[in-house]
Amino acid sequence: MKEINIKKLQDAGFKQFDSEYIGKVNNHFFSIKDNQASEDLLYVTISIAPSESKNILFKYLDDLQKDNKIDDYELTKNEIKIALVEDSIYTIDIFLSDLSKVLEEIEAKNICNFCENTENIDLYVSSKVHSFLCQSCGKKLLTDLQEEKNIKPKYLLGFFASLVGALIGSVVWVVLGMLGFIASLAGYAIAYGAFYAYKKVNSKYTKLAIILNVVAIIIAFLFAQYSGIVFEVLREYKADGITFSDAILYTNYLFTNKEFIVALLPDFGFGILFAFLGSFRTIKDNYTSAKEEENFYIEKVDF
Repeated sequence: MKEINIKKLQDAGFKQFDSEYIGKVNNHFFSIKDNQASEDLLYVTISIAPSESKNILFKYLDDLQKDNKIDDYELTKNEIKIALVEDSIYTIDIFLSDLSKVLEEIEAKNICNFCENTENIDLYVSSKVHSFLCQSCGKKLLTDLQEEKNIKPKYLLGFFASLVGALIGSVVWVVLGMLGFIASLAGYAIAYGAFYAYKKVNSKYTKLAIILNVVAIIIAFLFAQYSGIVFEVLREYKADGITFSDAILYTNYLFTNKEFIVALLPDFGFGILFAFLGSFRTIKDNYTSAKEEENFYIEKVDF
């Protein structure tokens, strides 16, 4: 966007949200942002209710297009999107002033993005998007957000749910291990089970929740490694009629043998590597989600 147009928007009271400028001209909200496909174009967007007199607006825009002041425009049910040609003479403030007069002439009004009401429309911004909402929808949105923030996470219940989910996921690890494989898929199954189960008892993630899930994943990984050895013992001594409880006792005995532990380390290391590869993306995505939820906000913007 040219410096002259940025200055004009700032002088008109427009406010910047990321790469977008939003403001009001003659009671109409406008959104302006750069056209990424062309350095010489700006996208001007306005949400308005349907009007029977839109043909007047069409003619106005068609005339601007013939004069090469706009490149193109698109009209949907409740939105106009105009590709304005940046010009040092026909600046953005002149265009918005002229356009708002046409909108006044056809009695076009801004419209609520939720309920399509046209009265008392205000701008509400969040950490992700912005919306034009009526007084009723805006109030409900702020109330719902506050109620969501007031929910106290059930960390203890969440941890046990996560642990159960991770242990269920560890079955995949044990089965693959019995077949002679170590796969990152098994690590993913443990991580997925943990986070899925946690989400079932808690509506949102927090950074502490991520830590608890990671602890559950580690416990499930150790359990899977231990269970794999137990089943290996069962298979090795099946002909001797070994029972499951005997296999557990023998496995516990093996862990008192330093030579066994040393021999186990390479397989254990590979297990950690594949568990990390399988679970890293799931943990990272959920951590990002938790961070976004903690930083999420919605506020009404006054002009």
